[in-house]
Amino acid sequence: MERPGARDVVPQAAKNLARREGEASRDPRTLVKALLASLDETRKLEPVRREYNVGSAGRAVLTRNAKGKVTLAFPKGLGKGDREAVMQAMEQILKDLG
Repeated sequence: MERPGARDVVPQAAKNLARREGEASRDPRTLVKALLASLDETRKLEPVRREYNVGSAGRAVLTRNAKGKVTLAFPKGLGKGDREAVMQAMEQILKDLG
């Protein structure tokens, strides 16, 4: 409950579970798993926007939203000879994102 947002999400998840019908929703293990899963909804990431060099003239633009969705764009496109430069940029991106 110390995680930011947990005090809102977990009680709402408990209310939703209470409204469900059926034996599965009354099983303590199922209830605990569902409440723990609701904590995943409180996980927020720092939004990121970074640019990376790709080769001598290319660029890659990386964006990550607060939910973790990552988008990688190549505004000038890619050519046949860009493979090695793209792989180097990807290594740096993966290192930066952890």
